[in-house]
Amino acid sequence: MSCAYKNPSTIIGLILGTETNACYIENLDKIGTWNGDYNDLKQVIINTERSAFSDNGCFNFIRTNFQLNQRFDSLITQSQRLHFNFIQCHKDDFRLCIGLLPAYIDKIEELAISEQDTPGQVYAFLSFFRLFVLFIYLRILYLHFNEEALDWKIVENALYSSPQTKIDTLSIKESIKENRLSVGNATARIFRLKSLQKFSLLSDFTRMNWSNLAKISSNIEHLTISGIHCEFEDLQYIFRCVPCLKDLDVEIASRVSFFGEKAKRSKQNIAVMPILRAFVLCFAGNSLVTMDMLTEYLNSMPVLTYLEIKAHSELLDVNAWKMLLETSLP
Repeated sequence: MSCAYKNPSTIIGLILGTETNACYIENLDKIGTWNGDYNDLKQVIINTERSAFSDNGCFNFIRTNFQLNQRFDSLITQSQRLHFNFIQCHKDDFRLCIGLLPAYIDKIEELAISEQDTPGQVYAFLSFFRLFVLFIYLRILYLHFNEEALDWKIVENALYSSPQTKIDTLSIKESIKENRLSVGNATARIFRLKSLQKFSLLSDFTRMNWSNLAKISSNIEHLTISGIHCEFEDLQYIFRCVPCLKDLDVEIASRVSFFGEKAKRSKQNIAVMPILRAFVLCFAGNSLVTMDMLTEYLNSMPVLTYLEIKAHSELLDVNAWKMLLETSLP
């Protein structure tokens, strides 16, 4: 139980070696042999002495191979959490796992499925389990898919169920040729997931209406955006959506007009990012962002401690950066 010092949620200690023993935390009101004051303590640690359990044979008439300590076994069952990583999983092995998965659906904490090395894996998985909300203890999800290998509607329905889950870490890697408007809407919906703290989005679809994020309040603390079209001015919408950001890594595209969109958009006040500490920006080679524009955003980050810029030569002026470091950055 020494692990409980670093992880207060620890409730079981188990030794498996040449000998075996276990202990667990139990509520005091369930200890019939307690002779002390029930008001002083609420819980105690029970040493099960598993290795010596029923050495004298007194419990042989009720002993089975599967149930030496009913209370201890039930605690293991309740606390058990499973991690399934199907990335690079052989197709036959994956089919076998899919058949067994329903028995463990309420114990899965981490799930990784990908089309990268097993084409059709995501489609097969979502054909069996159409909504992520079915996995009530799911906390970490890695979803890597290629639109050409599946029916986008199946993925869309699964993603639309994500705000009803308790996922706190989400990584999406997608290759999209069509249905780009639907992808953008589904992506924006993910920001509504209140439990989400880490979100990584790698995509090749070219258009998303980032202004929709300004209407959403998200609890994301670590955000990575790559591949998806994001202009420098779109940062203002991201800032308004995720005020709790601690780390932001974003790839900035060159300015491109879509469907008759005006090149110049209305400018809004840039939201202050009070706890943003790490900021990574990667600019396209033909970006029109100037040092003054960058400075305006950096001034909204009062506790910034890490800044990484990958940019064109105009943003790498030594004198301009010297002045910025001396006058604007914390």
